[in-house]
Amino acid sequence: MPPFSSKALAGPALLLCLAWPALARETPATPVSATAVTGVGADYKIGPDDQLDVTVFDVPELSRSVQVDAGGKITMPLIGQLTAAGQTPTQLAELVTADFKQKYVKNPLVTVTVKDAVSERVTVDGAVIQPGIYPLPGPTSLLQAIALAKGPDPKRSEEHHVSLIRLVNGARETTHYDLVAIRAGRAADPAVEARDIIVVPESGSKAFWHGLVSLAPALAMLRP
Repeated sequence: MPPFSSKALAGPALLLCLAWPALARETPATPVSATAVTGVGADYKIGPDDQLDVTVFDVPELSRSVQVDAGGKITMPLIGQLTAAGQTPTQLAELVTADFKQKYVKNPLVTVTVKDAVSERVTVDGAVIQPGIYPLPGPTSLLQAIALAKGPDPKRSEEHHVSLIRLVNGARETTHYDLVAIRAGRAADPAVEARDIIVVPESGSKAFWHGLVSLAPALAMLRP
């Protein structure tokens, strides 16, 4: 039997030397898993601008902290671009796992963590106790969204004309709701969507009387 030729082995040997060391590493044959940031449920759908940690157990060369771009995609080593928007963390982890397996990573254990759920937030502004931007914990109604901001300010709010502003096909659409009617069951409690803006207007009369009450001590001092 003729001896092996060193020239015949040179090509494959060179390829093995240049290959990424991580490709030859085998991770435990454990099912794919995913975790999410506190306040975001397992059914949370990833969206544009979300910040994700994609971790491949025991293969730090393949792990990445990535931001979902405006088109809903992320970029991973060996894989390139893949669509993240519209998927849950578990679904994305399964997709990354399948792609890594095709790229010669044996039994990858992939974890996707939503660090910052930017896309699934709602803004509550105006005469509420605590205006701000809040993550949506799941399906959320208008009353529930306002409750995230601790509810309307009873001293300032006008609850009959609450505005919900939504971006539809690049244009803002505003719908008005009556919170009093919703609470009484005379009107439906509409669902809010990610990136909606809710504005509870300030009642002119309430603001006037609130200001008058706050000025009462000073006015008393002006009496003859």
